[in-house]
Amino acid sequence: MPPPPVMSLPPPPVMPEPPPPVMPEPPPPVTSLPPPPPPPLASFFGLRSRTLIFLFFLAIFFILPFCFGLFVAC
Repeated sequence: MPPPPVMSLPPPPVMPEPPPPVMPEPPPPVTSLPPPPPPPLASFFGLRSRTLIFLFFLAIFFILPFCFGLFVAC
C-alpha cells in the first residue's frame, strides 16, 4: 500500500509592504503684514494725551505770563 500523499501546507500569506510615508504638504507661505503705524509722540515719551493737554494749559496760562512778568519787571 502506497504511503498517503503528503498534504502540503498552503504558502504563508504574503504581507503587503506598507505604503511609503506620506510627506505632509508644506504650509502656505506667510505673507508679511505691513508694519504697524508709528505711535503718537505722546506715547513715545510715555505720556497720555490728557497729561499733554494739562501741560499745554499750564504753559499758556501760568508759565508764559510768569516769564513775561519777569521780563517786564527787569
